[in-house]
Amino acid sequence: MNMNLVSVLFKNSINFSNRPAIIDSSLPKEKNTFSFSALAKLTKEYIYIFQSKGLTKNSIAIICMDNSVEYVAALYACWSLGVIVAPMHSQSKPHEIRKIHNITTAKILIRKKGKVRNAALNFIETLEIDFAHHTTRKEIFNNFTFSEKQFGADILSNDVALILFTSGTTGNPKGVTLTHKNLFANSSSIVNYLKLSENEHVYNVLPFTYSYGNSILHSHILAGGCVQLGYSMMYPQQIAEGLLAEKITGFAGVPSTFHILLNKTSFSQRPPKLRYITQAGGSMSMAMTSRLLTLLPNTAIFIMYGQTEATARLTYLPPERLLEKAGSVGIAIPGVEISVRSTTGQFLEPNMEGEIVAYGDNIMQGYWNNLRATKEILVNGWLRTGDVGYLDADGFLFLKGRHKQMIKSGANRIHPGEIEELISEIDSIAEVAVIGIPDVLLGEVIAAYLVVRDNCKQDDRVILKYCRENLSPHKQPKRIAWVAELPRTSSGKVQKHLLPKISPQ
Repeated sequence: MNMNLVSVLFKNSINFSNRPAIIDSSLPKEKNTFSFSALAKLTKEYIYIFQSKGLTKNSIAIICMDNSVEYVAALYACWSLGVIVAPMHSQSKPHEIRKIHNITTAKILIRKKGKVRNAALNFIETLEIDFAHHTTRKEIFNNFTFSEKQFGADILSNDVALILFTSGTTGNPKGVTLTHKNLFANSSSIVNYLKLSENEHVYNVLPFTYSYGNSILHSHILAGGCVQLGYSMMYPQQIAEGLLAEKITGFAGVPSTFHILLNKTSFSQRPPKLRYITQAGGSMSMAMTSRLLTLLPNTAIFIMYGQTEATARLTYLPPERLLEKAGSVGIAIPGVEISVRSTTGQFLEPNMEGEIVAYGDNIMQGYWNNLRATKEILVNGWLRTGDVGYLDADGFLFLKGRHKQMIKSGANRIHPGEIEELISEIDSIAEVAVIGIPDVLLGEVIAAYLVVRDNCKQDDRVILKYCRENLSPHKQPKRIAWVAELPRTSSGKVQKHLLPKISPQ
């Protein structure tokens, strides 16, 4: 059989039938654990419902849900039918969903039952799901026969599985197109270097709708391990207490995750006993790394680097080399090649800075229906990451900067162009530039620099209200600055690095 994540789930529902696959910390203890067999059963029930809604191979479904067992089952049910999934943040606004719908022409929007119906979503059929046995007539469902061995058998390795959206340089969303082969390859590599097994029990606080959280989910399902859905980072003390449970073996976060735990909770006073932790999504200071090493002397600490366009992961720093190679993001994960090239495309020698490029089975197929952007970033199968760095003589990668302007706020990746485009729609705004500014907790928060039109008022409330109505909370500006003009080069390009130095009007 062609191996893919669908076939793995149903295989594990037999091999690890009663082992926990998903634990939801938000549910009462007596109802929060779902075994591999229970997850497979729920997946089957959703398959029946999705079939009845006319979803077939190569249909596209938008799943807009929080981390939950329903999200996982809905995702795998779609894949079982050959449906392509475009996940979106659970707090996405109709304006944002419409953008994705326009790009994908998705057939259906899948949400968790209980979400308030919104007339602004009338452009797409909406399916609200709960535990399927609450809504499916048992006598019909009983006639829907299953064989675990058949699931995943019809999936081809190059079939598209997932479209993960990331903002482009103009702010327009770009759909990173990932196949079943991409997902299986990256998950297998992660299982390999983290040495994951069926005994793993990861405490996860990262959204499954982003590549980092997505990789945690699938690598643990592949290994036969358990994913515990942790509390939101809005409740960091509950996370610190949850990590103390004896069964927890792993934890993953971005730099702000660890900053909050170390400085705002009891984590430092009562450190957990974990087998490993992973960190990606931006550079973590050596001071913070040293604190973690001191607090967790028996925990393997993995510093990692990746991109959505690489499914998730590109490199990892072996824990035993953490101090020796301080500042490095490590070596290529199994099955991936990392190189550094000049502006003319030549491979560079060790210690020479250039653009980081990557090659492997985890590299995306391209951007959905965007051939021009795809050609710019994929060259002969190599991914141009847009990041600048160098490889040392031992093959360890060091990052030195970014060509891209992505704002990294907590676990979220936001392109300023998307916010600039939206604010420009407001009649009173003549010009807008958006940047990330340093923040102790989140790494960066969003700041909008605005030039008002003649005879119009500077009104923060108008801007913030419009953003609240049309952007997810993590994309909304935290600071508004009114300026006389935006700094520009002689060719007219906005010099964003000068914005923080401008005195507001």
